[in-house]
Amino acid sequence: MKRLLRAADPWTLILALLLIPALSWAEAPTAKVILEPMWPQKMKDLKLPGPDTTSVATGLSVVGAGTKVYLRAGGADPEGGKITGATWALGAIPGGSTATLTAGPTADLYTLTTDKVGDYTVNLTVKDDQGETSAPVSQVITAANYVGVGTVPGYITPDLSKGQCAGCHNGTVQPDVVSGWLQTGHASKFIRDIDGITGAKYRVSCLRCHTVGWNTQAADGGFDEAMAAKSWTIPDSMKAGNWAAVPTELKQLANIQCENCHGPGGSHFGNAAKTAVSFEAGVCAQCHGSEPYHLITSQWQDTRHALAIPSASGSGRESCVKCHTARGYVEYIKAGAPGLTFLGTDTEFAPITCQACHDPHSVKNERQLRRVEDVTLENGEVISEGGKGKLCMTCHHSRRNAVEYVKKYSSRFGPHGNPQADMIAGKNAITYGQDLPSSNHLYAAEDACVTCHMGPTPAAGEPGRNKVGEHSYRMKWDNGTPDNLADDVENVAVCANCHGPMENFDKAANADYDANGEVEGVQTEVKGLLSLLARALPPVGKEQVAVDSTSTPQQLQAAYNYAYVTNDGSYGIHNTRYAVGILRASIKDLTGEDVPTAVEAAGSRPAAFALGQNYPNPFNPETEIRYSVATAAEVRLEIYNALGQQIRSLVAAQHRPGEYTVTWNGADDQGKRLTGGVYFYTLKTGSFSQTRKMVLLP
Repeated sequence: MKRLLRAADPWTLILALLLIPALSWAEAPTAKVILEPMWPQKMKDLKLPGPDTTSVATGLSVVGAGTKVYLRAGGADPEGGKITGATWALGAIPGGSTATLTAGPTADLYTLTTDKVGDYTVNLTVKDDQGETSAPVSQVITAANYVGVGTVPGYITPDLSKGQCAGCHNGTVQPDVVSGWLQTGHASKFIRDIDGITGAKYRVSCLRCHTVGWNTQAADGGFDEAMAAKSWTIPDSMKAGNWAAVPTELKQLANIQCENCHGPGGSHFGNAAKTAVSFEAGVCAQCHGSEPYHLITSQWQDTRHALAIPSASGSGRESCVKCHTARGYVEYIKAGAPGLTFLGTDTEFAPITCQACHDPHSVKNERQLRRVEDVTLENGEVISEGGKGKLCMTCHHSRRNAVEYVKKYSSRFGPHGNPQADMIAGKNAITYGQDLPSSNHLYAAEDACVTCHMGPTPAAGEPGRNKVGEHSYRMKWDNGTPDNLADDVENVAVCANCHGPMENFDKAANADYDANGEVEGVQTEVKGLLSLLARALPPVGKEQVAVDSTSTPQQLQAAYNYAYVTNDGSYGIHNTRYAVGILRASIKDLTGEDVPTAVEAAGSRPAAFALGQNYPNPFNPETEIRYSVATAAEVRLEIYNALGQQIRSLVAAQHRPGEYTVTWNGADDQGKRLTGGVYFYTLKTGSFSQTRKMVLLP
């Protein structure tokens, strides 16, 4: 409202005041205190001093006494303005504390180093670009001492006077999470290493992650203090019996315990405000995110899972946040699919972090995965194959029952999101009553999605290291140069077990599915079919698909299949036979004609690169351009106006040898129809380049 009134002329302003006197003059921005996690690799990437035990931070609101906390100002302007400034102030602090807020280490961060047990209140106001100031908000940070879970191998009676976790979280007062945790690798990491079971080399630097409260600069009751008090040192040789010789006081603080993830429990004693529950990746990154050995966070942090989607949030968005936030997904699993009951938590969008997929309290499933049960698609069909990949399928499936959904047009028409589970299973598309064949990826890959998308990342020094495979989830990476296809990295090594050596995912198809006279790669053939289908859908003859409430039932069915294949994103790799089948069936239903197929004839490969004259020429509204590719190469086909300015990139892809045809509809890269006149088109591939002229009629 404030921007509307400021932009208005005086008469409009007077009228607005008369008509809407109840509206306020301005809406102030809102402020939010963000506790910024800081782990060793992040500090290296930011080129900050350290890292050491005094400079890392979990991002939790409950920390060890003497721990540094990083604060960042967040906020939002309800009218779309920008947050331009922040004012920090330290409120109440424990008696005897001399803690202060300090600017740095980067321009947008402040730090607070706790020095006493107790609560520290931090206050924040933000200002927007219109000079409006938010109401102050506060964040309480609790500093406490570490006490240990109280239940480690050989010690099963927690000390309630210390507030040890197992006194309540063993099924007596709170649900039992301790017995599940005791079976995890976290609960025995220190033991297995010093007893030589893992064969790992062990040194003092390992203790920061393998014990509770390791901070040599803080008096917080952590393992380092018990170690010094007992004059214990790491044995020279890792062998059986080392754990038995560890003093009891150290055993109570050894291994990865509750307090590593929830903050110290010395002030908890049942008060929920004195412990922390976080779904932020920064908690796990303290130990799983330090290269060159601990790579998980480095791989994950530039994936789409690590990005919070910029959509509206709040009450009524539960069906979205169950797959777009870690907290929402965990509550979804706990509530039980397909029903969902949120337990009063907020629905703010946030990244999909480690905690979404892994349950630190349970070993019910391999690798502590939260869910590997069968997946029920929206049309009622059940996927029972896929192993660990069924975890991915709980979100990566269509949100529609295709047959029912296409009966009526709706906005954002299509399967919604990522229908990869439907595609790999060959289910829930429009099949026109046919029993369409399906490929065998779901059965051949033991863990479906996980087998391929989390295959080994390339070795150190190899292209694509940490950018494809494992927790990057990527099968392909553009090497940071999206316009240069030649340096793309495709993680085809995982495919070799079944398909033999492959150069890229566009592996040779079995037939000419798109009837362009050439047997090309699978992805190229599927894209060709998508092009044919797009031109048969409204607007007819165009590459774009735009159905609406006036579209026919046939058009809605075909448009759904078009979106189904497009949103899947693999262009036939997940399920070649099913993708080809539904596209060809859609084209026939719209046009009444089969798409002919032909297998490549021997000796049909071109002898040389060549660019043919477009036909028809002159033309309006569209023309076809043919070109020949003699050897496998990256091909570009670009269109220029009479001034030599590039106005359209028609082709930019790796090609196999063959004859190709592409249609130009007389539009530029933004889809804007061009005026009549002379245009030039150029074929570029390696050292070959050829240009021809064509005329677009007005």
